Amino acid sequence: MSDKLSVAELPVNASPAALHRQQMLKQVWLPIIISLVVVLALMILTIVGAVQGSPQVTHWGGIAAILIIIPMLLLLLVLLAITGAMVFGMNKLLKKMPVWMLKLQMLMLRIYRAVRSGSDAATQPVMKVNSFTAGTRALWNRLFHRR
Repeated sequence: MSDKLSVAELPVNASPAALHRQQMLKQVWLPIIISLVVVLALMILTIVGAVQGSPQVTHWGGIAAILIIIPMLLLLLVLLAITGAMVFGMNKLLKKMPVWMLKLQMLMLRIYRAVRSGSDAATQPVMKVNSFTAGTRALWNRLFHRR
């Protein structure tokens, strides 16, 4: 049985809104209402059975607990395995880390020295000119502007 209405089932002057309402009723609301009625019936049966002290309630309660606990245990086992693998990996990584950090520190020291010598070489002509100008000005002030 198809979900769509065939052309023969459509009323002569069926509007899209009426067709949509009819489909919503059959495809959405009807299954929801049936599911709610079934769930409510099961809830009422469970309450009645528990009030009367039926051993079936205990039996089915134990089965329900097993069905809930087993998937959680499997999920937790997977999470435990992932955590163990991460701890093992971090242990290996931390053992190799000091060697890597020393190499990185030596590389940074070489980069520092290269940058420092490059910047010293770039500023040396300006420093020479400024030193010469300052020395000349100081000599001029000593010779001609005694205080």
